[in-house]
Amino acid sequence: IYNIGVQIAVPFNGIYIIGTVKLSYTLISIVSLAASILKALIVRKWGRLADRTSWANVCKLSIGIIGCAHIFSVFITPSTGQWAYPIAAIFSNIGWAAIGIAILNIQYDYAPLKGRTMYIGVCAAGTGLLGFAGVFAGSLILSIVDKLKPTFFGSQIYGQQILMLLSGIILIICSAY
Repeated sequence: IYNIGVQIAVPFNGIYIIGTVKLSYTLISIVSLAASILKALIVRKWGRLADRTSWANVCKLSIGIIGCAHIFSVFITPSTGQWAYPIAAIFSNIGWAAIGIAILNIQYDYAPLKGRTMYIGVCAAGTGLLGFAGVFAGSLILSIVDKLKPTFFGSQIYGQQILMLLSGIILIICSAY
């Protein structure tokens, strides 16, 4: 569920931010630098939380945070991008700071000792296929929305907004699961 939720929207986000929202590379670079520093500062806090609770708990919490940030990303448009993008990026990076190590550790928590390498390899292959399905679904949704050009109260709805909303919902469902 996680891989579908991420891959349905994230691969297309950079193109949307640069091509449609038209944010400057300077702003994107500054936000990326701030987000990287934030991740470096809070990753240890995620580790301590995992020590006190579990990696499963950290995984659920970080996926939920990313899901909420993706839903907030619906508000990133050409007219709001200057303020909405930095907020969404910083907020989502709080979750991204934990997710890589959490998913890695959770695999070891649940994989059987016998055949662990094979088990993790098969899981990685399966999640890769699901991620591909997410990218494929996202590209189909984008092409349909580009053709329909829907509006909401007179404002254009962009395909990436729909993808981020779907991604956020899927990730929050994954977090609750």
